Amino acid sequence: MRLAPIVAAVLLAAGARAQTAGGISGVVVDEDGAPVARAVLIVSGPPLQGERTASTDPSGVFDLPQLPPGAYSIDVHCFGYASFTQEGVAVHLASTTQVMLRMLHEPGAAAGRRPQPSAISMPVVTAAQMELIPYGREVRSFEQAALAAPGLTRLAPGIHGPGTLADETRFVVDGIDVTDPDRRVLATRLLQNFVEEVAVRTIPLAAEYGRASGALISAVTRSGGNEFHGSVFAGAIGDPRAIEGGFDLGGPLLRDRLWFYGGFAPEFVDGRGTDFQYAGKLSWRFADDHSLALSAFGDPGSNRSGASDFSLRYLGDAGGLRLEGFGGFHHSRSGADRLEAGGSGGAFLALAGHHRFKAGVEADEALGAAFAQDSWAVLDLFTVDAGVRYERQRGFDLIMPRLGLSWDFIGGGRSRAYAAYGRFGLPVPALATENAYDEVFSGGAQVQVYRDLVAGLDYTHRQLTPLQRLYDGVCASLSKPLSDNYVLQLSYTRSWWRGETPLVAEPDVIKLDAGYAYEWTARTTLSFGAAFRAIRSSGWETDLDLRGAFVYQLSSTYRLSVNLDVINALDRTVALIEPPITARLGGSLSF
Repeated sequence: MRLAPIVAAVLLAAGARAQTAGGISGVVVDEDGAPVARAVLIVSGPPLQGERTASTDPSGVFDLPQLPPGAYSIDVHCFGYASFTQEGVAVHLASTTQVMLRMLHEPGAAAGRRPQPSAISMPVVTAAQMELIPYGREVRSFEQAALAAPGLTRLAPGIHGPGTLADETRFVVDGIDVTDPDRRVLATRLLQNFVEEVAVRTIPLAAEYGRASGALISAVTRSGGNEFHGSVFAGAIGDPRAIEGGFDLGGPLLRDRLWFYGGFAPEFVDGRGTDFQYAGKLSWRFADDHSLALSAFGDPGSNRSGASDFSLRYLGDAGGLRLEGFGGFHHSRSGADRLEAGGSGGAFLALAGHHRFKAGVEADEALGAAFAQDSWAVLDLFTVDAGVRYERQRGFDLIMPRLGLSWDFIGGGRSRAYAAYGRFGLPVPALATENAYDEVFSGGAQVQVYRDLVAGLDYTHRQLTPLQRLYDGVCASLSKPLSDNYVLQLSYTRSWWRGETPLVAEPDVIKLDAGYAYEWTARTTLSFGAAFRAIRSSGWETDLDLRGAFVYQLSSTYRLSVNLDVINALDRTVALIEPPITARLGGSLSF
């Protein structure tokens, strides 16, 4: 059996993941490219409590979902083959890392293959990238890092994606909605120091995703581990005058069973007074395939904009049935509170290809929803993604079908051509007299041009009903995740509006995020990062933020870092205001 069709099936079958975790999928083959059945894979790493085990099916395929973001190693064993360990497999939030593993019959001669990220990519900003590139001015909150995603722009009152308004964007932290229920903007800010990863999803979205017709910005907070880790940090900016500082600490209460994490950061901003942010998490693996995570985080605030959130999330596997459950409470100083809960079940099956089934429900005071979806790899060549979502908001019912087709036209997961359709409900105001939704058609292609460097071209068409607002957008992108000491994200989005055009519409958005870490000596690293934005509305608005950092390894345990940021280095108008050029000095001691 040929290797490429099997690999394509696995890569194209990658479906939506829980917003607090990712996964690893792949295929194990021998030196001739034939699938290796009944191979045992043991996954371990610092983000994971204990180990996770999987075995390959007759096609050599395996799937390991519900893994926290981070770096993992995979031990591969099979009778008649030489065992080996694959190191450095990175898992990202709400996505699946694809690997192709080769086993040899000769004892001691086994060799793995470097993991090749799938061309089916999604914008993700890791904690390491947030340390390398400056995101945000006086407030370094997680949503500022999300602006690295193609087409996303920041205009009052919030962030909006291509072809949508700010109230169509949804914000999620640790699986809980932190969007203000009334104003539909971000209600809970969280310092980047407390965040492990930020992911941005735009169209197409699977049926499990709702409450957003535009961008879905999700973040996961940091966790404890089997080793103690933490930091103390401080920073100051010149205009507006702002000072921040804080600490975080994580580690084990019971090794491989119960971890804790906590952080606290007061801040002072001239004209706003003193505020603080906090984050805490308990991770409990109460059985081998079952875990609970309890999170609390927020910025209670000294004014009406503050909020606090609490979440409880369950992940488990019951004989191949993948279970998820969550509950959360959002409390805002403005009085806009929300209580939400939900759950889902799914399975990975070999049936005329490979299927990922998932179905679930969720509800809060204003919304009730249910969904069912399947991602089916047909004939090991194409993938059909089909699903339906039902929502009831404030007395209005809406059925939202989702359909997509993907094709790996090169093979090995190095390319993707796709077409998709979906209906997405808009937030229903309290006094609404009718429902509103977007009909979205999208298509495009991505190609790995070199290792993990991916070039993409995407097209989106939106039609808002019952309003006559039409949108067409094209995005060209080039991206490389942080590896080999550098990261690159470059995109250009061109937009066309017809009908009821928003008051502020950006026909052109150019973005460049880049960073490089130079290992000067065995203990010293110099790093450089830049975030450039160019937006054309009535005229071009440009913004350039720069960062230089000095990192010194004091010992095998302690690391000292000092960074200097130049904010708005071009001293230009940004988002219709004119903030002056300024500098920010920061530093941290971590272990």
